[in-house]
Amino acid sequence: MRVLAGVMFCALLAGCSVFTFGDDPVEVPLAEAEAFGRIDVPDGVAVLKVRRTHFQDTLYAVVLRATARDVDMTLRNSKFTGLFRPVQNPATLTVIAGPPLSGATNVKEAQDHVEKPWVYRTIVQDVRSPDEVYLHISLFNT
Repeated sequence: MRVLAGVMFCALLAGCSVFTFGDDPVEVPLAEAEAFGRIDVPDGVAVLKVRRTHFQDTLYAVVLRATARDVDMTLRNSKFTGLFRPVQNPATLTVIAGPPLSGATNVKEAQDHVEKPWVYRTIVQDVRSPDEVYLHISLFNT
C-alpha cells in the first residue's frame, strides 16, 4: 500500500510540476518581437515569419523582406550598433523563411545588445539586390 501511495504521489508531483522544458516555436505578431528586442520595422516591409520559443531563454526569430533603404531605416530607428562583417559560409546558417542562404553571395552578420532588460540582437543581411534584402533577426535574452 505504501508503494502504491508513493507511486501516486510521484505521479502527482510530475504532473503538476511548475518546471517546463521549453515549448515548440509559435508564430507571433511582429509587434511582440519589436517590443521584446526594441526593434522598429518601417511600414511596408514584408514580414515573412515571426516565431517565438521559450526555454531557459526567450528567442524571437524574425524574417523580413525589404529594400536597402528600409534596412537602413530599420537599423537606424532600432539604434542598432553592431558592425556588419561578411559571413564566410552562409550555407551553415539556418533560416526559417526566405530563400536558402546556400546560394547567397552577399551575406553579412552583426550583433549588438540593448539593456534593461538585456536582449542580444543578431541580424543577418542577405542582399540579393538593392530592392531585395532579407533580414534574419534573432532576439534573445539569457
